[in-house]
Amino acid sequence: MKKVNAADVAKAAVNKRRTREAIERKAEEAHAQALKNKRAQLEAAVRDTLAELATLPRVKVNGNELVVNGTRFKLSVDYDCGKCRYSDDSDETPYRNYVIRWRDANDRPYGGMSDIDDFVKSFSEHVAMYM
Repeated sequence: MKKVNAADVAKAAVNKRRTREAIERKAEEAHAQALKNKRAQLEAAVRDTLAELATLPRVKVNGNELVVNGTRFKLSVDYDCGKCRYSDDSDETPYRNYVIRWRDANDRPYGGMSDIDDFVKSFSEHVAMYM
């Protein structure tokens, strides 16, 4: 029977831990980069949508603010995190994502979308109510 070398066992455990930590670090970096890209896409969508709506009558745009017939909306891309449940019998799943929200003059929030097409449709319909 071969004798177990304690130093070899310790080295193998350290290497295994370092490998696992490196994989986790790379996964976290990839997720951070994906979030950064998502934020850039959403900010571009906000700018493009505001530019398109600015061509309409009685609509004024100033930065990330839109004024429709005197009603002001401020758009922002916010970091959203929490937990959600996909069905009644599933466990809560944590999520982290950027979403587009807009607020009226009374600071009431609307939106909360991370899909650009959903945002464009929903925000355009919301603005149309004030025209």
